Amino acid sequence: MTRRLVVLALAVAAMVGCGGAPAAPPTPPLPPLHLQPTSDLAPAAGLSWLVEVRPRELLADPQMADAMRELFPDAKFETFARRHGGIDVRKLDELTVAAYTNTTLFLGHGVFDPTRVEGAFADRARVEGRGIDRKSSDPLGTIVRTWGAVNGERQQLAIFGHEAVGLEVGRFGPLRAAEYFAQERLKKASPALRATPLDRAAELLSVSSSAKPPFSAFAPGPFTGQYEEALGGLFRAATAAAVSVRVAPGSPDGARLAVRIALLGSFQEDGPKVTQRFAAAIHVLSESSLGRLCGLNAPISGPTVGVVPDGLVAEMTISANTLFRGLRAATGASVDELMRH
Repeated sequence: MTRRLVVLALAVAAMVGCGGAPAAPPTPPLPPLHLQPTSDLAPAAGLSWLVEVRPRELLADPQMADAMRELFPDAKFETFARRHGGIDVRKLDELTVAAYTNTTLFLGHGVFDPTRVEGAFADRARVEGRGIDRKSSDPLGTIVRTWGAVNGERQQLAIFGHEAVGLEVGRFGPLRAAEYFAQERLKKASPALRATPLDRAAELLSVSSSAKPPFSAFAPGPFTGQYEEALGGLFRAATAAAVSVRVAPGSPDGARLAVRIALLGSFQEDGPKVTQRFAAAIHVLSESSLGRLCGLNAPISGPTVGVVPDGLVAEMTISANTLFRGLRAATGASVDELMRH
């Protein structure tokens, strides 16, 4: 009898060992990363300013591409691509640059080779560490982060699958928040353009129901110190400032840019007086040395100025060639520095 019980026990054990027990349920796949728009990865907290660009769209216009070569020659983009693992800024779907105290965050969306991008970072940096911040069976869902120093400057790289890249220069912090936004894990925080006041500023830049502009720049208030007197002192009462650029129908003379400037704040009480101050301030800016250099003093049309329920809006059309030629003369050195990152 005892022998039979032993045999039965061994048989049961064999059945369990051979898969008789129920298999553990498979691990559910991770949700896809949220990577567009790239501005959705830039945290609002501590933001000084943000620029959002869609290079591929901007450069799809041949006249616009020619105008931009005044400031960004093809050789600069090609050199940048060689130093950064094949990332060609001209081919990016989106590029967001956000500035914080002691930190600049670059976020790009396109198609990348993660191995090349990480290898290029290692070539120019003194690498201090590497981590896989998100593991996924889907290559598109992984996040790999590498950090170190480049010429004594702290830098941190995050690669989101092979669709997005983030580079943080300076004090570390915003890039980790960008990773959490990509995973939709920050429920009590908002990206920069979805938080007050820049969410409304972004609305003021839109034209009817058309797509968002291919170039936008934003700065949240309050504006203090030297900035209080900007635009004839209007910045003192502003909660945010923003500007957008769209490619307007061209001409034989080259590309034209439709520029829209928005100033958010409570200006309605002053009525016509505030629009006159705004128009006068734009005139002063246009007649400044930089304004003249960029052709703002001789717009193709405008400027027109108006009051909206919670701000002021001005619009004008200018020559793209004149603008970029002037910016090259005024800021060529800083552009070179930016593209060295």
